Amino acid sequence: MKNGIFGIDLGTTYSCIAYVDEFGKAVTIRNADGEMTTPSVVYFESTEKQIVGTEAKTSMVMEPENTVAFIKREMGSDFRREIHGVSYSPQEISAKILKKVVGDANAALREQGILKQDEEIKKAVITCPAYFGMAEKDATKNAGIIAGLEVLDIINEPTAAAINYGVINADQKKNVLVYDLGGGTFDVTIISIGGNSINVVCTGGDPKLGGKDWDNQLKDYLVERWKKEMDTDEDISEDLETLSALMESAEKAKKTLSTKDTAKIIVNHEGERMKVEITREMYDNMTGRLLERTIELTNSCLKEAEKKGISLAQIDEILLVGGSSRMPQVKAMVEKTYGKPTNLFDPDEAVAKGAALYAQDINQYQIIIEALAEKTGKSTEQVEKEAKEGMDLHQAAKRAGVSLGLMPTGGKLDIKNVSSRTYGIVTIIDERTNLDAVSNFVFQNDTLPCTEVKMFDTIADGRGVQFPLYESLSDQRLLENYKDLATEMTVFQMEFARVLPKGTPIEVKMTLNNSGLITIEAEEQADHTKANFTFQIKNSLDENEMKNAMLRSSASKVE
Repeated sequence: MKNGIFGIDLGTTYSCIAYVDEFGKAVTIRNADGEMTTPSVVYFESTEKQIVGTEAKTSMVMEPENTVAFIKREMGSDFRREIHGVSYSPQEISAKILKKVVGDANAALREQGILKQDEEIKKAVITCPAYFGMAEKDATKNAGIIAGLEVLDIINEPTAAAINYGVINADQKKNVLVYDLGGGTFDVTIISIGGNSINVVCTGGDPKLGGKDWDNQLKDYLVERWKKEMDTDEDISEDLETLSALMESAEKAKKTLSTKDTAKIIVNHEGERMKVEITREMYDNMTGRLLERTIELTNSCLKEAEKKGISLAQIDEILLVGGSSRMPQVKAMVEKTYGKPTNLFDPDEAVAKGAALYAQDINQYQIIIEALAEKTGKSTEQVEKEAKEGMDLHQAAKRAGVSLGLMPTGGKLDIKNVSSRTYGIVTIIDERTNLDAVSNFVFQNDTLPCTEVKMFDTIADGRGVQFPLYESLSDQRLLENYKDLATEMTVFQMEFARVLPKGTPIEVKMTLNNSGLITIEAEEQADHTKANFTFQIKNSLDENEMKNAMLRSSASKVE
């Protein structure tokens, strides 16, 4: 399978992988258990062997101390989990999940004769919640690298789902609201779709709101019910084995209540047991606040869309994606609130399929760019520049005798994304009192790519200048109380070729590309020399940590 590439939905509770077949169709690949999705749970049998998926999920009850679930919620944080004497980062644990789904996918494609026995696909596009910030996206990419993948891009989940929807409905132009309720995250994104054009209008959400929280509500109810029936003050959820069993029972009951009116749960703890019957009405009442929170976030997104000229009246359809959107209460509440056609759109697989279509498209696009460069004697940079300036790629390829190959969307996808966060740097606004503030460059829901230029003066003689970069949800140009409202992501360490006198003007240019990655440039305005700079994103793994994680990954077996 020449030029194969995967699209991977790295989910909080379940992960999914897809590719584009010979007919240009996105196809989900079954795992070794014959399932379309794989539980995002890792059981560390030893430092040399880990088990991912359904079998690992059962270990949550038996060996919770050696099992990790919901690791996606820790991406971009300083979280560490020590197991068998080794401290694992969220990136390294997530890499185990990626190794499992990619390994199973390659094996399945070999079995089907699509890949030769000595072939494997290592290129991938990995998805993440639209609401992920810089640190979370960086962690997701590093997880792929640790897993041995060539990560071509990180794409937002609602955008991926919209790509899949847009390719299927290529003849339609629509404004859609993507309501994406996954196992651990919630995204809401408003997108204008028209064939190959995917225009993200605005996005919002909560990276720590998802199906797991519905499970937690039921778990808390069961704990309180136990206290009442057993006449005790003991919190049985403090016992790891009992907690794991409670969470498993809560998830099963949630799924049962999606199709039935009642669910029966048996709670066991230290030789005692309790039977509980939960009705759908009870469940909806105890989780109602969570659902209301998704509506609040959706309303906020709609208000942002209005600022960009798209009102609720102009929304043609609401797409429900993410496994947790299957809950009947979700569809009922969304339809009641917005009165729009609501489509439960391939909730488990839409994101992976869209990522696969995007992956195939950008991969084939790059192959054509490189082939054109070779045929014409131009650099790949020059050919790509001409393509961006409007060159008809199909016509140029035909004239040069370059095969277009398989481009499922009929050409390079035109995706316009938005920033999920606001980004700025700390500057002194009152030299007398040394009062500082964050001067924001790029704002949440600004259309990407976005470039902003600002001018500053140095406050002391020297060659080096520091620019602390902060991430927030602020809409203020100058954010004074930033320590309460923003998070430091990195410090850009700038160094110029000469000592700059105090008061030297410096032009700072910040660019956020379509993938949400930041580049920054600084030029002093006296001699117009540019700065060299270094930086490391907060909580990112350094070079040595990445090396050790990759060594452990290559030396361990994941099943």
